[in-house]
Amino acid sequence: MRRTGIIIALDLFLLIICGLGVYRLAQKPAFPAELDNKNGDIYVKNTSTQTRNSLKQGDTILTIAGQHVHSEGEVEFLCNEHAIGTIVEVAIMRGDKILLVGAPLIGSYSQGSIIVETLAGFVFFCIGVFVALRRNKDKAVIAFHNLCVTIAALILLTTGYYNISPSWLGYGLEFLFFASYILVPVFFVRFMLVFSDSNFSRIRVLPIYFIAVLLFIWIGITFANAVIPSIHLEKYGPYNIALTAVKIFFAVIFFAGLYISYRSYRTSKEEFEQRKLRWIFFGIAFGVCDYIFLQLIPQIITGKALVSEEIVLSISVIAPISFAIALVRYRIFDVNLLIKRTSAYALVIGAMLLIYLAIVAGLSSLIHISESSSSVVNVVSALMVALLFGPLQRIIQRIIDETFFRVSYNFHEAQQNILEEIKFANNKVALANLIIERIQTILPVKKVGFFVVESPSDKLRLLSHQNFDIIERRKIALEKNALKTGLDLPVALQDKIEPGINFEIADEQVFSRWGMALVLPMLSSNRSIIGFLVLGEKLSGARFSMEDVSLLNSVSTQSGLALERFTVEFALLLQQAESERLSELNKLKSYFVSSVSHDLKTPLTSIRLFAELMQNNESLSSEKKNEYLSIIDGEADRLSRLITNVLDFAKIEKGTKDYRLESIDLNDIVQNVIRLLDYQIQSNGFQIQTILDSTPLPIRGESDAISDVLINLITNAMKYSPSDRKKIILSTSLENNQAIIRVEDEGYGMAANEIEYIFEPFYRINNSVMKSAGGAGLGLSLVKHAMDGHNGKVEVKSEIGKGSIFALYFPIYLV
Repeated sequence: MRRTGIIIALDLFLLIICGLGVYRLAQKPAFPAELDNKNGDIYVKNTSTQTRNSLKQGDTILTIAGQHVHSEGEVEFLCNEHAIGTIVEVAIMRGDKILLVGAPLIGSYSQGSIIVETLAGFVFFCIGVFVALRRNKDKAVIAFHNLCVTIAALILLTTGYYNISPSWLGYGLEFLFFASYILVPVFFVRFMLVFSDSNFSRIRVLPIYFIAVLLFIWIGITFANAVIPSIHLEKYGPYNIALTAVKIFFAVIFFAGLYISYRSYRTSKEEFEQRKLRWIFFGIAFGVCDYIFLQLIPQIITGKALVSEEIVLSISVIAPISFAIALVRYRIFDVNLLIKRTSAYALVIGAMLLIYLAIVAGLSSLIHISESSSSVVNVVSALMVALLFGPLQRIIQRIIDETFFRVSYNFHEAQQNILEEIKFANNKVALANLIIERIQTILPVKKVGFFVVESPSDKLRLLSHQNFDIIERRKIALEKNALKTGLDLPVALQDKIEPGINFEIADEQVFSRWGMALVLPMLSSNRSIIGFLVLGEKLSGARFSMEDVSLLNSVSTQSGLALERFTVEFALLLQQAESERLSELNKLKSYFVSSVSHDLKTPLTSIRLFAELMQNNESLSSEKKNEYLSIIDGEADRLSRLITNVLDFAKIEKGTKDYRLESIDLNDIVQNVIRLLDYQIQSNGFQIQTILDSTPLPIRGESDAISDVLINLITNAMKYSPSDRKKIILSTSLENNQAIIRVEDEGYGMAANEIEYIFEPFYRINNSVMKSAGGAGLGLSLVKHAMDGHNGKVEVKSEIGKGSIFALYFPIYLV
């Protein structure tokens, strides 16, 4: 509070002084004609309305108020002793005559100029005071305050009218102007040293203060000798030399401060420090360099400024604004873009102007410039400068980019590109790989991992990573209730993230153990945790900047939504697949019921038909009755086999189907099946060729089950054979200690890509001829199950139009 009180008191006093300076600006007189130097003489270039009757263009000025003048600086200096409206006696030479005329002094500044200077001065003053009041414990802020209020004094106490009552006030204000002029570059250097080094010591700037004091004493003495008790132009020379020395001191010390800031930027590793310094550079480029290059240096060399003071002051207010942003809130908007674009073009324009002046001066020295040829020189110079603009702009832009943005990236472009790529990721792994790859490209880190929360176990699984090998195959339990944070913000180690960023402080012990520096949660639309983006520290050693965190926040947010989208899409696919499965089951059920009904109805119809014939026709012979009974018996067997198949399939589906294995001979099984199917074989007009191995084929199996297998294969062979090829070969053999039964037909055959599916329940070959044969599609699935139950196997060879061979392999059983 005490420091704040002192600052306020000093600033109020300086504000009063600046107010007097504004009054003095309004009272500053000027000679009522535009003058120029020619061959060491001063002549009238243009006249004002007040002097058109007394002064004319081309008049040579000899004396003003009785004193010989030789430069415009002497004229301005001499006028400062008189008030506006004073008529001074001027000796002029017009042609070969010397005349004495009266010239009424006019105001040096127009009302608009006074307003511009006043506003510019008070902008510096107010910004300096505002920043100091907001952060008055910061050394850099105090140094900035001193710089700003001194610049305000320099603007408002510009050299001017001395003859103010009381007389000491006018001279005192001029001495304060000299002090401000000398202190501004000193305070600028001090500010840059404090800003770039928190351990700044005043001893480092003591030599500059010593030189500044000597300059102040020098210019003060020479000024007093020249104006007290009245102006003596013969003493103006020493004063002008001292004033030029002050201007040189201003430029040299300013460039020293600029070098300090540049060196600080080059040695800084932290992005946030570099960003602050970029704001400083921006302020220097537009708020200070314009004064140095457009006014100060031209005045030192030629005695005239290149542009008016009002223009320079209007631009200079950029400096305190950008400096204040660097101190208080250096992320108010993208300074990178400002520096890359505006600084480059400003430097190009400045360079173009200097090149233009150099070309004009060079051509003027080579040829004699007349009124008619001056325009030609200007056109030639302008064309040469225009040709140089493009190459020079590219060179300066490259220098700025390489010097100030060596570790930067285009935030908006990077964000737009990566978010666009996230939209096209089609699964979790692809998304994770994309994120890891892009992060390492944009801001390389020592390690990075993409974790997802598995439901319902709430365990973290690492989908993709770089250098997280230690937990690559581990699943980490996520104890949500034990979390110390709500994960609404990124979680980070405090020394790994820039100041001014909202984040939650991490558990240092846990983060250090796993090599983590920054963790960003990935949340669903209802704010539940579905994953984490985990990063180690940057390879550069720098902290994560605001742009880094903003980019990563956007990536984690969109990744969370993408993960949620994948989950919803997967659920929808499962639902669709389940719906399709149920639909297929309904179709299969309908087909099964229809097919079984048809297969059961056929033998029942035959049984009923022949039973009715026997019942209604008493005159039937014994032979016919035996024939009909044989048919009824065969159809009953057929019906029994169909029912057995359905019952066996039901048992297989329930997992209750088993086989009672015992020692049997395959040859006996084959002969018994031929007898059982004798009626069906003859009624369908088939010829069965039986080829049995000459030796017994003992196996362990269930006779009924193996018989059913053979019956299914033989009935299928009859069902899927055309009417002109009704031959089936049934054979047994012993090969490689395996008993083999082969059923070979000359039927329709199957394509190779159909064979792998024929043992699935209800499968039907997509062929109109095959489908017309009927059947429920259970027989071959029962064959496969029975062979598996007997530790055997079934193989199929088939060719469309040539028939099929089904081979059953059983292990030989030796007692």
